[in-house]
Amino acid sequence: DLSGFQFYDSGTTAVEAGMRVLRAASKRNEMISCFYDYHGKTQGAVSLGHIRSAVYGSTRVPGMHMVPRPDAYRPLWTKPDGSIDTDRYIAFYDEYIDKATVHDVAGFVLEPIQGWGGSVMPPDDFFPKLRRYCDEKGLLLMADEVLTGWGRTGKWLCMEHWGVVPDVVTLGKGFGNGFPVTGVAVREQYKESFETISASSSYGGNPMACAAALASTEVIEEEQLLARSEHLGELALKHMKRMMERNPIVGDVRAKGCLMGIELVKDRK
Repeated sequence: DLSGFQFYDSGTTAVEAGMRVLRAASKRNEMISCFYDYHGKTQGAVSLGHIRSAVYGSTRVPGMHMVPRPDAYRPLWTKPDGSIDTDRYIAFYDEYIDKATVHDVAGFVLEPIQGWGGSVMPPDDFFPKLRRYCDEKGLLLMADEVLTGWGRTGKWLCMEHWGVVPDVVTLGKGFGNGFPVTGVAVREQYKESFETISASSSYGGNPMACAAALASTEVIEEEQLLARSEHLGELALKHMKRMMERNPIVGDVRAKGCLMGIELVKDRK
């Protein structure tokens, strides 16, 4: 389904291009992202995230709205049995868009798994529900896979874990294995938006960058690194769970492939 592609040279420029695609494809302007997601350091990308003002400054461009995302370890809403209530999060998004006079929304921009936010992994039903909600409301969904994509979680794209195809995907980091090459992929019906936004980059798509991305991709395939990543994650999670049993300061452990997190707490309760 992801047939349109454009090369860039950094994660943040890919995110900026992805946002422009959302606006061009939807003919709307505003974005909804999540607290503590991280999307880059240029103005538009910074405005998608909630970052300490002492580090990057507090200025956010207009039309950028942030909502909470599900964290199974620290849920805002729970069911009677104590489990996280993902339906309530989706309902909140709908209420927010309706009541906050946010009527010019192009779509949602999210990290599949929060990186800088603490390796926070969503419940398995969250992204399928968000995909259905976006389809019902005519909103687009952009997955920022700069951190999570190209094998880190045991899949080419992290969104594959939940069987969800976003409308726009950004790639980076593992895509070039350290070489500055990133990309934006879009679904078939939106690939003409690249022409609309005059997508280009001074260094994106240069021969050396393309060779690096191709070589990285070939090695992942030839050495079966997707399965390796998944296997290492399973082994690490077993060890981390044993750590949690022995150490009360470990509140939670989580892993999906080689993207892992250990949450340290003063009190588990």
